[in-house]
Amino acid sequence: MPWQLIGNGPNNDTFHTSSLQFHTNVVVFNHGFEELTTASRIYNAMLAKSDSPRCINGILATKSFSMQLAQSYLELSSALKQIASVGLTTLHALTQTSEEYINVIGMTLLPSLVKTTCWAPNQVVPSHYHNWLGERRIALNLCQQFPITWPDLTLKSNPIGHDWIANPDRLLLELQQQPADTKALVRLSTISAKCWLEHLSIDTLTALEPLFHLDRKSHRSKNWWLFNHEASFEIARIQYTLAWCQQSLLLST
Repeated sequence: MPWQLIGNGPNNDTFHTSSLQFHTNVVVFNHGFEELTTASRIYNAMLAKSDSPRCINGILATKSFSMQLAQSYLELSSALKQIASVGLTTLHALTQTSEEYINVIGMTLLPSLVKTTCWAPNQVVPSHYHNWLGERRIALNLCQQFPITWPDLTLKSNPIGHDWIANPDRLLLELQQQPADTKALVRLSTISAKCWLEHLSIDTLTALEPLFHLDRKSHRSKNWWLFNHEASFEIARIQYTLAWCQQSLLLST
């Protein structure tokens, strides 16, 4: 029986939780879908009050899977240079312990970086502590190596924009040294995916990943755009465009 991983993000209409009520190969996360009492429920490290995510009930609540979950968490966090999300950690652990097909819904690994006005300028948005571009890079590679069905991971909308600038990746890096230059960020956010692709490789794109998240070990960040309401909107547009470019590069190899 295939595994069904149900994230807490936007879910499509292709399933009803009632049809999964008595299935044991279902995985849910944190406090989502509490009606699925037979599912394996996995908490992130903070909710689990441990050093790694933990399965608290279901058929995955075993010592062997707990060990693999902890190992996957360490490996992914090292590769991402940031703590790994519970969703990606669980997927990775399942690929190492099961040969069954894995279906993933309600999980895009691309939450918006927009900092709404309900957050004060000096407040940190919790999702900004994850390297989402890095997680998508790893997830796309896993989908090519293992029997995984994950429609929500593939971006459908091709970002359009202008083809007017050279070396946008270098200009984006330079913005770390130009605090509050929102106008320059706006110009970069209007560049087309086609233009970005002319200047990117997987390696150069991976080098840009630290610009889109915060470091838990540091009290200061050069990524000023994650603290500014207007700038966060522009960096979110750039993140989406780069995620599209990443997808195009990885799926073409």
